[in-house]
Amino acid sequence: MKKILWYLIAFLLGILPGFFIVFNSVFSDPSGNFFERLVTYLLVIVSFGVLGFLLGRTRENPLMMGTMLSLFSIILLVLYLFKEPGSLLLILSYLVLTLGASYLGAKWGAPKTKD
Repeated sequence: MKKILWYLIAFLLGILPGFFIVFNSVFSDPSGNFFERLVTYLLVIVSFGVLGFLLGRTRENPLMMGTMLSLFSIILLVLYLFKEPGSLLLILSYLVLTLGASYLGAKWGAPKTKD
């Protein structure tokens, strides 16, 4: 039960950056210039990385924590892909950044165990 609660918390925490950073970047400015895109990529990495790091401290599976944290973004991006199939590369880049930052943050935040 405790595991499910942490995964639910991770999902709920991922809603804000998923909607306001990831989806807004893809929906509002699909053809942004290089500097704007770099800034949004950095925002995605920092926001999901920090949240992943904090959630990694819970000692839960980092892969599941990262996936649950970025699940809302993944759902939004996949649904948006059906509406705008021409933005496949942009959407894939955000999927990779979101999942990668969430997982790596959770992995780095996980307490180190002594073997």
